[in-house]
Amino acid sequence: MRFTLVRQEETGEFQERVLVAQLTGRSANLFLLDSQGRITHAQTTPDWPWTTGGRTVRAARRASSRCSGPVFEKGRFESLSAAADNYYQALEVIRTFDAQAGAVRTRLRQESTRLKKLQKHLRDDLSAHGKAEQHKRIGDLLLANISNAERRGNTVRLEDFYAEGVR
Repeated sequence: MRFTLVRQEETGEFQERVLVAQLTGRSANLFLLDSQGRITHAQTTPDWPWTTGGRTVRAARRASSRCSGPVFEKGRFESLSAAADNYYQALEVIRTFDAQAGAVRTRLRQESTRLKKLQKHLRDDLSAHGKAEQHKRIGDLLLANISNAERRGNTVRLEDFYAEGVR
């Protein structure tokens, strides 16, 4: 059902709005359309909020796509009941898909956050452990000089095979 509402503004202009009420299925759907036929407010089911001041929610997007064309194509279904059943089954598929997509988005966001934290911790560990190439070089020199290295207190004297000028 469509209700056309006319209101006189403070400027003297008349503004026309249309209230659309869909009274089929398990719930009533209400849409308030502006003068160009765009949805400005929507109430589609009891648990979905109204849209306000041009802000849209998923319900309003769906509602606007439903209102933009005929809901039931003539001759496609045996009865209005069959058409309504098909329509609400399609809505249920959309709701299920949206719920599953939301769950996947949440899991991906959590996994992304976890991997970013891991990457940060690995970078911190790498910077905390100093220069890996320098530590490898010292370790190799210690192994190569194990038989001729001289230890004096905390100091070890050995021959640096990597230094320039060494045969």
